[in-house]
Amino acid sequence: MRIAIYTCLSPLFGRFCHSWESILGGLGHEVTVIELPMNWKKPLPSQEKADVNLFVGGGSMLWMLMTHGFPGVGKNVVWMFEPVLKRNTLAQIGTKILRRLKAIIGMEAKDFHYGKIKVMDEIGHRFDAIIGMNALITSYVQKYLPGIPTIEIPYTIDPKDIISPIPEAERKIDVLQLGRHSPRRKRAEKLFNQKGVEARFIYGGLYNEDRYKVIPQAKISLQIHGGKPFYFSQHRIFEAWAAGSLVLSEPFSPKLDGVEAGIHLIVADLENFPDVCTRLLADREKRNEIVNASQALLKSSFVPNKWSDSLIGFLTSVG
Repeated sequence: MRIAIYTCLSPLFGRFCHSWESILGGLGHEVTVIELPMNWKKPLPSQEKADVNLFVGGGSMLWMLMTHGFPGVGKNVVWMFEPVLKRNTLAQIGTKILRRLKAIIGMEAKDFHYGKIKVMDEIGHRFDAIIGMNALITSYVQKYLPGIPTIEIPYTIDPKDIISPIPEAERKIDVLQLGRHSPRRKRAEKLFNQKGVEARFIYGGLYNEDRYKVIPQAKISLQIHGGKPFYFSQHRIFEAWAAGSLVLSEPFSPKLDGVEAGIHLIVADLENFPDVCTRLLADREKRNEIVNASQALLKSSFVPNKWSDSLIGFLTSVG
């Protein structure tokens, strides 16, 4: 099978795409990864004789396809790593409130979770199949895009990218938050300042090798939701686990099979984050125990080889 993997978020999903290129290629498939910049302005390039075009990402990938069109050759499958909310949620919010949200959080409505609905309404019927990282996505497809095949396959980490934790004495960051600016994250930063707990908030994110240099330095990585829905952000949490950093997350839904709060990560309400971090920083043994458990779960359940049969079987049925 000839597979073209597209992403417009290579700084975030590049490693993921190339790990699947290696796995699928090793199984005898002809795979090409096409990395497009976020500011791509032309029709998407077609891979000659491609059987399947696999689009990896979230709202930005959908927006690019709606704006510039699909490749001219092959079946089109999107692998979504951001949730899509119910249609009536957008209707309830209304245009005025969306404008207000844009003013508050400093991003276009199309980049907000609700905005993806309009894009999916516009182009969803053009996909031959949709892969969702969780049930939020597959249940949406089943309800609002009936007839389009869908399957749940999570984010995966290449085993070679799961590293031994940096020794405690060499770590430079106690608490780290990476991600886009949002009111919730600013509120969390204020809580940490008020409690006198040192935490580094890096807004706008870090990408490529800069990202993979910083995360291993953190004893604790925060998962603070940018906004509703409060979902398990697989690529961010798995990256932290792979880097040997303990994850402290707000509550999320749906749960991911095999992931247990208190064993693989700590779950707490946002207002309690500073106090929880203080306790965790004082308990190196507990942190090491959770980091070891999370990395063991990654290796057993969230590596490409674990899901390759499911992915190949699904793409074969489509292509």
